[in-house]
Amino acid sequence: MAPLINILTFLLLLTTPILSTPTPNSQATSAAANEYDYIVIGSGPGGGTVASNLARANYTVLLLDAGDQSTANTGGQYPAQITWDFFIEHNNYLPKGTAGHGFDGFFQTMMAKPSSVQNPGLAALNAAAASFGAQASQLTAMLSTDPNAVDPNRDQATGIFGLPSHTRSNGQRYSSRDYILDTINLKYPLTLSMNSLATRILFNTTGCTTKPRATGVEYLAGKSLYKADPRYSPSNKGILTTATARKEVILSGGAFNTPQLLMLSGIGPPDQLSALSIPLLVSSPGVGKNMQDNQEVPTVGQFPSAGMGSAGGCIMRKTPFAAYDERDVFIMQFPGVFRGFWPSNQTNTKLATDPQDVWTSSDEHGGDWGGWRCECGAGFKV
Repeated sequence: MAPLINILTFLLLLTTPILSTPTPNSQATSAAANEYDYIVIGSGPGGGTVASNLARANYTVLLLDAGDQSTANTGGQYPAQITWDFFIEHNNYLPKGTAGHGFDGFFQTMMAKPSSVQNPGLAALNAAAASFGAQASQLTAMLSTDPNAVDPNRDQATGIFGLPSHTRSNGQRYSSRDYILDTINLKYPLTLSMNSLATRILFNTTGCTTKPRATGVEYLAGKSLYKADPRYSPSNKGILTTATARKEVILSGGAFNTPQLLMLSGIGPPDQLSALSIPLLVSSPGVGKNMQDNQEVPTVGQFPSAGMGSAGGCIMRKTPFAAYDERDVFIMQFPGVFRGFWPSNQTNTKLATDPQDVWTSSDEHGGDWGGWRCECGAGFKV
């Protein structure tokens, strides 16, 4: 399971309203000239969704991503295609029209509502319920409670809740990748360029405007060019390519790569850019700072009685250090031993054999570490 992450989507110098009349260019003509209405960098939940929606509004869009085609996996090992070494809802579980939820969007969500709970999950959740002053008889009802319900005190509420997942009603996993592929298959003017590592935003600094205007992107075409890719090779230099945008360039590279690309383009703290010999375009001291991190810590316990019943649901708690008095600890539980996620090219032969009748609770704790999380031209190693 992926940790909960805040995706940073940065819109560079908005020059034209998104809802204006689309330019009547065909996808083939735009791709041939390498010119598009919009260029979106990063195909994750932010960029992939924005690019697809713009294309569905009949704008020509180039979607750049440094990765390549991913493969499905069922365990904790992440294949190299989706592993870098740093670590709109279509609701299917509530009555249509429930406030605070979407039912006609593209992003599929589902939440199991158990009618009963078995051990050892029952014992674990009964203990959690008791810590909240709740009765064991209330457990099934709590596991069916929507954690995203519209309530002015929702983000302060603690206790046991149901656990929504990004799956279709049949349990099949759903992500922005599916939405992108659907958009392309429906022949909307979306061009997906994988193995394309954005290296710099291009700007027009002349004319009547007093601010630099983003006009395009410079990127390297080639496989595994980013140094954080475990398949990276210094001998592979890639092919320098340029694409231009008639309207906007949209950065959706995530919390690491969006500030990195801004700094590579001359937007950031002057002292940092000067140390890296990057010409200053815009002084913006906050770029690359105030990273919000989620720590995930699994705790494994062994029960004296047999049973592998999965309780589902989640537990929300609050620490004395919670910002804005909001719950800041998320705990989920399941049978077996959870050891986190790791690249498929790494193994640990010294791990102990997992015993029977074990149960894992995974504790995710958000926090502001206030440090730098950006290195220009470098990969990240944990």
